[in-house]
Amino acid sequence: MAFTPVREGQLTEDRLKWGYWWITHKLQLRRYLIIFLIVFDALTVLYAGWRFVDWFFLSGVQERQAIGQLAGSYTDARGLRLAAMAQEMQHEEPITLGAGEGVYDILGRATNPNTRYWAEFDYRFILSEDALVTPKFSRFFILPGESKYLTALGARSEIAPSPRLEIVNFQWHRLNAHLYWPDYATWSAARLNLQPVGAAVTPPVPGDALRVSRVKFELRNESAYSYRKVRSLVLLLAGDRIAAANTVTMDRLQAGETRPAELVWTTELPTITEVQILPEVNILDPGAYLKPGE
Repeated sequence: MAFTPVREGQLTEDRLKWGYWWITHKLQLRRYLIIFLIVFDALTVLYAGWRFVDWFFLSGVQERQAIGQLAGSYTDARGLRLAAMAQEMQHEEPITLGAGEGVYDILGRATNPNTRYWAEFDYRFILSEDALVTPKFSRFFILPGESKYLTALGARSEIAPSPRLEIVNFQWHRLNAHLYWPDYATWSAARLNLQPVGAAVTPPVPGDALRVSRVKFELRNESAYSYRKVRSLVLLLAGDRIAAANTVTMDRLQAGETRPAELVWTTELPTITEVQILPEVNILDPGAYLKPGE
C-alpha cells in the first residue's frame, strides 16, 4: 500500500468526523448541561431546606438541649473543684501551764482535716497587739490528716496569760499522688515508724530542795530512713489533763538506731499517770533526710 503524506493544515478524516459530530450535537450537549445545573441547584436548595427544618424542629432541638446540659454541668464541675480545695486548718483554744515563777508553757492543738494537702506556716501566741507572749514567730508544718500541738515553752508573763494563736504566711502544698506508692497513708507510715519505748517518770527525791522530776525514754527509728533532726514533744498527764510539757531534739537519727533521752522538770508536778511522746519530722521535706554516707 502506498503511503499518502499529510500536508500541514490539511484536515484528516478523523478530524472531519469529530467536527461533524460536535456541530450536530452541540445544542443537545448544552441542553444536558443546563438540566444538570438545574437538578444540582434544586438538590442543593432541598438539602439546605432539610437542614434548616432539621435544626429548628428535629435534631437541632436535641443538640440545643445537650448544649444546655453541658453548660449546666459547669456548676457541678466547679463544685468538684471546690471540693478538691484544701479545708482550713482547725485549732483549739491554747492551754497555759505553769512552768515556774513568771514562766509558762503554752500549747495549742491544731488539726489538718485534709488528706491531700500539707501546710507550712508561722505562728505565735499573743494577748493583744501590744502584749506579745511570744514576740517571735515560729516556723512549723502539719502533715495531711495530722493533729499536733503548737508550742511556746518557757514564755514569760507577769500574769497567767490567756493567749490566742496567731498564724501567718500560711502555705498549702498539694500531694502528688503519683509520688507516694501505693498511697500516702502507707508511704508515710513507713517513714514515721519512730517508736518511743520505756518511758518512765522519776519523781523528786524526798527531802530534795530542788524538787527535780525526770523522764527517761528511748526512741527507736524502726524505719528504713535516716533523719537530720527529729523533734519529740513530751507531755506529762495527770489523769486526762496535761500537767507539763517539754521537747527534746535528736540530731542525725540513723535508720534502725535506738537513742536514749532524758528530760528534767524543776517545778512541782502532780502525780503523773501517763507519758505521751510525740515524734515529729517533716517527711515531705527532702532536706529532712540524711543522704547515704552523711
